Amino acid sequence: MFSVVFFSGQIAAETNVPNEFASGSPAKAEEVNQNFAGLAAAIDDHWTRYPHRYYPDWRYDPTFYLELPVMSGRWAGRLLNGRLFGATSSRNFNFINRYDSVNEGDIKRIWLGLSIVPSHDASASQASKKLAGMEVTDVNLYSFSMSHHKDGSFKGQTYTQDPSMDSVYGDCCSWQTYMARAMVEDMLPKIFKLFKMESSEVAVSCETIQFHLNADYSVTVTGLNCLDTPYS
Repeated sequence: MFSVVFFSGQIAAETNVPNEFASGSPAKAEEVNQNFAGLAAAIDDHWTRYPHRYYPDWRYDPTFYLELPVMSGRWAGRLLNGRLFGATSSRNFNFINRYDSVNEGDIKRIWLGLSIVPSHDASASQASKKLAGMEVTDVNLYSFSMSHHKDGSFKGQTYTQDPSMDSVYGDCCSWQTYMARAMVEDMLPKIFKLFKMESSEVAVSCETIQFHLNADYSVTVTGLNCLDTPYS
């Protein structure tokens, strides 16, 4: 059972290198190699201490990271930090629950895949607005998508929004492709709660998952025809 929780925070420590070079002065190979070794050690140390973190946009939003939720029962999760050729999934968060251990040969499982990736064009547009003196609440924006199936049968998702959001995102619905960091942080724990990932008794699947953007930019997550399947 993972003890980590979801949310964002500061990167643990500042990375320093042992040697500094002044303009016009020669750089010794030994000192350059020492700097590279220091950087490599800092990177390795970070991922060793925080193996369950996913940074959606390290370059432009380096303090924003997401973590695997607390899981019990038979939920297991893995992170994907980039697209890999031939990978079985392109989702950043992949969760599987083998709820049936009796019929081992059957495909009895619940799968949930989530993707949170940068919306680079929208973020550039926000940055341009800010430079023009326009009011911008968030510069870095993210796109969300998901898939979910039980025993190989894929389920659906719907997206709606409060009418007041039409002036922000246009006619419904494109908000899930232009989400601010706070919206992502608000929504993901609700998805994990809907699937009862902390339960040691049942596994949950839903025919349809509904996402609704409220006027205060919070996201309501509900499920239609959700089924609690006891572990066997």
